[in-house]
Order: sequence, then C-alpha cells, then structure tokens
Amino acid sequence: FFDIGDYVIIYDPNDPLSQLGKQHRLIFQIRPQTFQTITTGNRFEISISKSTAETLNFNPLSRYTVCLHKIAVQDAYIDFVELSFKKQFLQRGNMWRFKNSILMKPLHVGQLVVVDGMQAQIQELGHFGVAKTSGIILKDTNIIFRSKSTRIIWLIQISKEMWEYDEK
Repeated sequence: FFDIGDYVIIYDPNDPLSQLGKQHRLIFQIRPQTFQTITTGNRFEISISKSTAETLNFNPLSRYTVCLHKIAVQDAYIDFVELSFKKQFLQRGNMWRFKNSILMKPLHVGQLVVVDGMQAQIQELGHFGVAKTSGIILKDTNIIFRSKSTRIIWLIQISKEMWEYDEK
C-alpha cells in the first residue's frame, strides 16, 4: 500500500474546493507509526491535529472519509515559502541551518516548525505564483524570512552647536 518515506496527499472527496482548486489538500510523508489499523476490518484511521484539520477545512473532533494517494515529489514541490518569526533574532547561519533542516519535508500553511529552538510559522506557500495549502520544500525553493517583532533603534548624534541653537 504505502511504504515508509512515501509522500501522500490527503483530501475530502466530497469537498468541491479540494476537487477543483486543490486548496484543501494536505501532503505528508509516511513515517513509522503514521497509520494505525483498526481491528474491525481493513480500514485505516488517521489522527490529525486541530490546526491541520482546520487547514483541510475539516470540523475538529469529527470523522471523515478521505482519499489518500501516493504522490511524486515533482508533483508536490513548491517554489516559495514565507516563514514568520516572533521575538527571535536570526543570523544568517541560523537561517541557513533552518533552511537545510526543512529540505524534503512537507509543510502546510499555519504549521509551526521548530528547529534547534527557532520557531517559525508557515505564512504562505506558492507554486508558479499560485497559493498552495501544502507542499514539499526542495533545494531550489525560495525561502522568505519575515520577522513579526522588528525592532528599530534610531541613534541620532547631535553636536554641541545644535544644543546651543537659538531660533531668534
């Protein structure tokens, strides 16, 4: 069926948006313990977090019948990803390590990614200018780092003559 390391796309077959625009589709990678077989029959049960369910437009704590399809990396990669950071200072080395740690990983909008204590939230994903809900990060993906807590410090040097300036 699926092997460990395969990329799989999940969507609700009854959702018209997932059929037409592929907006409510989620890509993930099969890892050990991804699926749990239900003891009654040959069904599979998938548990996803609340934020992931909202990305797929699912009602949390509800049961859905979904479709799963194996997908190739070439069909699921994204051109750019926008990451936002809060209350953190990232140097170039941190950004480089962050980028290398998320290569070949599937991400979705709204996902919180933690790498070596650095937290980033996925704000936007795109492929050829079209916004996507999820996708796989490749070596050629443009990664945009945005800070939500930008701090600007203005240093103004005033000479002694400026202090003694008289408007008369």
